[in-house]
Amino acid sequence: MQHFLEAKKGLENQNFKNGGVLQVTIGLNPRPVIFVVEDEQINRELLEKTFLKAGCRVFSAINGLEAIEAIENGLRPDLTITDMGMPVMGGEEFLLELQLLAPLTEILIVTGEAVPPSLTDKPFFTKPAPISEILAFASRALGTHLKIA
Repeated sequence: MQHFLEAKKGLENQNFKNGGVLQVTIGLNPRPVIFVVEDEQINRELLEKTFLKAGCRVFSAINGLEAIEAIENGLRPDLTITDMGMPVMGGEEFLLELQLLAPLTEILIVTGEAVPPSLTDKPFFTKPAPISEILAFASRALGTHLKIA
């Protein structure tokens, strides 16, 4: 079962894999594309809702393997926010693969675990992280002003 979804306002969710290839660039679509990779539903939904309210397009996956499948199917996020401790494929393996497949995406790690030495050059927040700080980081990383409407 595929859990990779595009979060939308309202109750609609679209299964990305069945939807074909999606190519999004900031030049063609001025709404930033945020990719949330998080296995904990409450954290994933909080991030999805926050960035939707800020006017972003939001996609999500529940583990690194589903996230890689989305990238391989054409998703090109402007910002990827990921947890480290996830089932199937954890954050470290996912991020190393992501950097090869989508090197232009900005990365933010939000985790309750230690960040591995191979990723200490990446920005991170320790859970529980204030959503206002995550939004401020995203604004700086994307060169835009994101605020909750």
